[in-house]
Amino acid sequence: MGDGPEWEENCFITITGISHYYEQKPFEIDRVVKIVKEPENPHDSEAIFAELPFIEKVGYVANSANTVYRG
Repeated sequence: MGDGPEWEENCFITITGISHYYEQKPFEIDRVVKIVKEPENPHDSEAIFAELPFIEKVGYVANSANTVYRG
């Protein structure tokens, strides 16, 4: 996962749809999440999915006021 830019500050995002992939929450504090654009997504050409090492896709980055935490 070292092929992207390094962040010098924390970046907080809302990831939706986790329950579609896992029954329990796969995230822990300081867990590195890779985000990947998915332009071929049939529902949203602006979709960005989140994946964890060794787990693969775990959900999607929220992209509307309805899905962002405390929108």
